Amino acid sequence: MQPKTKRRQIARQYLLTVEGDRVQVCKQFFLATLCVGQAYVDHAVRHPHDGTFCGEDGRGKHIPANKTSEEDRARVNQHISSFPALESHYSRKGHSGNRRFLDSTLNINRMYQLYEAAMNEQNIQPVSNSMYRDIFNREFNLSFHVPKKDQCLLCHKYHEEKRKHTLTEELEQEYLAHQERKQELRAEKAKDKQMAKENPNLHVATFDLEAVLSTPCSLVSQTHYKRKLAVYNLTVFSLADKQAECYVWNETEGKKGACEIGTCLLLHLKALPPNITHVVLYSDTCSGQNRNQYAAAALQYVAQKLPNIETIDQTFLESGHTHMECDSMHACIERAKKNVTIHIPDQWNTVLQMARPSAPYTVVPIKHSDIQDFKMLASSSMRNTKTDISGTRILWTKIKWIRYGKGETDTLFFKYTPGDPFNLLKTRGSTGRRRRQPAPPEHLSARYSRRQPVSSAKKADLLDLCRLGIVPEQHHNFYHKLPSENSAPDRLAEPDATEDTDTDED
Repeated sequence: MQPKTKRRQIARQYLLTVEGDRVQVCKQFFLATLCVGQAYVDHAVRHPHDGTFCGEDGRGKHIPANKTSEEDRARVNQHISSFPALESHYSRKGHSGNRRFLDSTLNINRMYQLYEAAMNEQNIQPVSNSMYRDIFNREFNLSFHVPKKDQCLLCHKYHEEKRKHTLTEELEQEYLAHQERKQELRAEKAKDKQMAKENPNLHVATFDLEAVLSTPCSLVSQTHYKRKLAVYNLTVFSLADKQAECYVWNETEGKKGACEIGTCLLLHLKALPPNITHVVLYSDTCSGQNRNQYAAAALQYVAQKLPNIETIDQTFLESGHTHMECDSMHACIERAKKNVTIHIPDQWNTVLQMARPSAPYTVVPIKHSDIQDFKMLASSSMRNTKTDISGTRILWTKIKWIRYGKGETDTLFFKYTPGDPFNLLKTRGSTGRRRRQPAPPEHLSARYSRRQPVSSAKKADLLDLCRLGIVPEQHHNFYHKLPSENSAPDRLAEPDATEDTDTDED
């Protein structure tokens, strides 16, 4: 019979020094007095030096087993950098510092899904979603474009200051005036809408530029890594009969400034029946497209040249509260494009037309030769845009209503609020004596003599999509024939233009 082994092989004594004397205490008292655990004591006993523990605390000195390696971080950086990220015109105004912008169809979760798929193809373990997000936020100054109608900046600022109890009287008064204008303009539009249903001589419409339609449009993951061709769509919605039109062009045919918007409005107004004598147009407050001297020159020209139209009223809804009937068109188009693949710009025409099956939209393709040079027209017809007839400086970004009248070739009428009387602007300068009204030009000049080039980098990306088979062979010729230049700017696929800016896209 083997003798039993004793459980305790080593006996320990716990001693504390009290006034020079070593006093034996129990283990619990010893540990509690020194605020240490049993493991700390065991480690000290196992690593003595001349009977005294003098080692260093090794906690936090080793590399964690789950630490993300530099190779993994580099792969995440490389993946994020592979997405086209361009400066927006917002950055040039200093709104975003050096921030660059990704396509609005992307978000961090979608980017991580693409990264995960790429790593799985290479049999590499991907980092976690949270690590990918952390690297994106800490090491990149990137953002995604969001629609301008998502929120009103002034309302947001007001509610934030009110929540923090830092609301100033000045901000409160500005907010109340803002809300009053919003309600007045909405009421004005509702009144005009009802009048248009009752008066056959009145035409009331809203118009807006939709978010850019990037082409090719496909669910294939490789398309997210390539620059795509921008297709623009100006929607016009008639409030009385709910007829709707889409004016469509791609970035090689034109840009998206005042000349392009003015051309679309000219075509729309030319197509109206001859009984229409009064036109009312509602839009947002984008100064680069709708509220500037070039758009004013275009509508002033239309009022003089079209024989049936006597008056055009151009009304701008309150910034941040510009939701209009034509926005319902954008929602229909967004739903329709989710289930289709687009290879070339012309294929958008069918998608746009059938986005509302019950009453298909009318699609009007725009070519570069269609676009009129309203900037050249403005250089002669809008020589004075700074002061009204009383010499008061005109605040274009505050104007809410402009009226153009037949026979008034050098006069605009404008208001800052709907309830105010009209102010007068003499577009050729104020004179002390009445002069003969100058006649509008017989013919307008074309804005572009040729198609506009895309950047060489964008064309290379589009040809890569052809080479990869994402664009079918029958459409390759379209992309091979795209004009391109090294100096041509990359145009970011922004969802829509910002409101209340003073820039015009050149």
